[in-house]
Amino acid sequence: MIIKTPLYVGYKVSENTEDKLNNLLGFKKDFNDKYHCTILYSKKEVSVDDALLDRDIDIPMFTGVVKDYTVFESKIYGKSFVLKLDCEECVNTHNRLMSKYNASFDYPEYVAHVTLMYDLPDNIDREELFNKFKDLEITFDKIRYEKFNNEKYKDNK
Repeated sequence: MIIKTPLYVGYKVSENTEDKLNNLLGFKKDFNDKYHCTILYSKKEVSVDDALLDRDIDIPMFTGVVKDYTVFESKIYGKSFVLKLDCEECVNTHNRLMSKYNASFDYPEYVAHVTLMYDLPDNIDREELFNKFKDLEITFDKIRYEKFNNEKYKDNK
């Protein structure tokens, strides 16, 4: 059945990649969601088949490569350390889904990325942390579609 909802779509990293990220980080991520690359983050309602929602869908594996990082601050997650990826598949999928769903996007440009950690402590050397991950291949093997909770994230910039 087709429903109207704000929509989140993300690629999930493979278990092997998750293990590599945790080992390089030195501890297991302590928040609910797994490592992922957000593809679509539409606060605008779109028409989507509800059979796609709230489940992981296996896809052919592909990789992106860590090339840079950034730290951004949000009200919900504090300072987030983000690994920027060189990943044509993520960019192409973002563009395709934006067009397919006539979706909204809050940022001027899409950047494929994986959030490494939230609430980044001030005493962590960011360059040293990034250098552990530079040129690392990140493998994705699942895609996930979810109803996006506008109320939770409406003021999160």
